[in-house]
Amino acid sequence: MSPRSLTVTLALLAGLAAAERVALRDGRTLDARVVEVKDHAVVLEVRENGSVARADWPRERIEKHAWYTIASRAARTGRQHLELARFAAQENLLAQARREADLARARDPSLRDEAAQVLEEVERRMPAALLAWARELAASGNRRGARREASRVLALDPEAEAAAGARELVERLDAEQRQRRMDEELARRLEPVLRLRDRAVELDRGGLAASRELRKSRDAFEAAVRAGREALARIEGLRRRHAADGATLGALAGLEGEVRAQLVESQLNLASVYVNRQSYPQALEAVGVALALDPTSQAARAERARIELANSNGYYGRGVSARR
Repeated sequence: MSPRSLTVTLALLAGLAAAERVALRDGRTLDARVVEVKDHAVVLEVRENGSVARADWPRERIEKHAWYTIASRAARTGRQHLELARFAAQENLLAQARREADLARARDPSLRDEAAQVLEEVERRMPAALLAWARELAASGNRRGARREASRVLALDPEAEAAAGARELVERLDAEQRQRRMDEELARRLEPVLRLRDRAVELDRGGLAASRELRKSRDAFEAAVRAGREALARIEGLRRRHAADGATLGALAGLEGEVRAQLVESQLNLASVYVNRQSYPQALEAVGVALALDPTSQAARAERARIELANSNGYYGRGVSARR
């Protein structure tokens, strides 16, 4: 066995005898017992389908964190720790590389210069590794952690190659945070209007459901109209207060369109109630309000024509039930 070998037998490391889950680089895991750790391989007893098979598994097939965990338990000499430090640095396990390099020079002072080279490599790789980790955190939704790691890159070396990417990530995360705060503020402003809009929709549906009870149906539609009117009034108030806020104005414009459409619907449903009671003047008045809300509404124009015809000959071809 060479001095640099990481080979440790099971007799020397009884603590490795317990079965464990060993992750592979292809994403699979093995239910295995570590028998022996070599320079670039590990002997595993793998349990599968009730049988046990012992074989060498090359380091290249073992997931890097899993290999480090196994090898770090087996390392006993300064040279073994140094080789593991080099592996960890190559795999961008930089905190582990630093730890192993420190252990190497502590256990064998003659390795101080070689360990220092590993530590220099760790420092050289650190900005890029931190930036990669920051990007992973950002992609997973951990924006606070991403910003923290990107900021570490800038603190380590503002002139490093990775610094530009870190700076860009920090700026993007900050811009997203500002946008989220703006969106939250906008949602807070619009919440009362949205509640009124939803209330108007709910009342209108209630009026349709009660179409056989004309008074109950009428009351529901009238309440829906009141809720819609209040929503429009609040929209106008917000528009005046935030006249310089393009995002708010855009959201209000879309919301106003929804509220007006619902108001037109409720006014036409109310007109149908009046027609069913043969209260044609009130029905025409309700349709007139709908047209004032939306002069382009073809449904309102058609309803007005039907009501005028019904008023003249006593026949009407539309009822509340038809608007379900």
